[in-house]
Amino acid sequence: MKERWRYRLTRFFERTLWTFAVIFGVVIFTLPRPSTLIALQAKTETIEIEIVDPGAANFFLRAARDKDTQECYKDVEIYPSLGSRLYYTKALGEEFIIAIDGEYGIKTVDSDVISEKKDGTFGFSENDFDCRSATLMRLPTNGVLDVGIQVVTDFVHQPPLPLHEGRITVYGRSIQGLLYGLIPINWASGILPVKPGSLYEADAVDIPAGASLSTRPLDERQTAPFWWGFADVDLSGDPADGAGMSISASSNAINLTIAAPAPKFDPRTGKKTALEPDVLALSSQAQNLADPTFRWIVFLFGAVGAVITVVHSVLSRQK
Repeated sequence: MKERWRYRLTRFFERTLWTFAVIFGVVIFTLPRPSTLIALQAKTETIEIEIVDPGAANFFLRAARDKDTQECYKDVEIYPSLGSRLYYTKALGEEFIIAIDGEYGIKTVDSDVISEKKDGTFGFSENDFDCRSATLMRLPTNGVLDVGIQVVTDFVHQPPLPLHEGRITVYGRSIQGLLYGLIPINWASGILPVKPGSLYEADAVDIPAGASLSTRPLDERQTAPFWWGFADVDLSGDPADGAGMSISASSNAINLTIAAPAPKFDPRTGKKTALEPDVLALSSQAQNLADPTFRWIVFLFGAVGAVITVVHSVLSRQK
């Protein structure tokens, strides 16, 4: 009789262990893809912004010199239009340039009329005493970004306008439910030290000096992600220092394209290959492994599975 009950318990725990393993597998493979937040911080000599939300791209200038007409605008507001491209450029030893490729509106603070213009270039220099701009400027970088590229300047032969240094930090949002999010896990926040839906750092990558960064998808059928942020420009130092600009921006982009300054090498031949860009993308597995809520779920399943395994092992060894 005793042997029969031991056999039944052994079979029960064996079936329980297999059922538990299947449930754990279903939970893992039905986890929703975590949403991402990518933060960019970099120093660069040029920034290109494609305007996709005109309402978020407006900015104010204390003073700006029109490079085409040499007119000085004081206390002016700029309104880039949808589809226009906005360029910020601070080349080594040169003045700061804002160029607009496309249509834009311009209005002074003492006027209610917005003048419509096209293809404008504005210069800012500490040496322009008749049209001296603010020493420190904070400009929006809201739109589709390209950082560390060559843009049109006053030079006939364009100099390199590199990205000096930068860092990309990828954040995820902690999972909030199981089985494709159908089963909420808010109850766990009162039992375990987890915060469903909260941000956590999933990965971070330093950008090599001289590289360029694009947020446009390689597949043209995909929509380019929108970036929110700003660029800080400091004109108080020596222009020869060429510190460029500091950019801070964030996006819900899934991946980024980084063009390294040096070519890749074929490991078989040792020869240089084409300058193919590197795509920075974070997989769901990598995000989940960094997710504190996911780790606690794995811990609980593992702990319960370990108890079942130990009990099954003890019962199966007894005679």
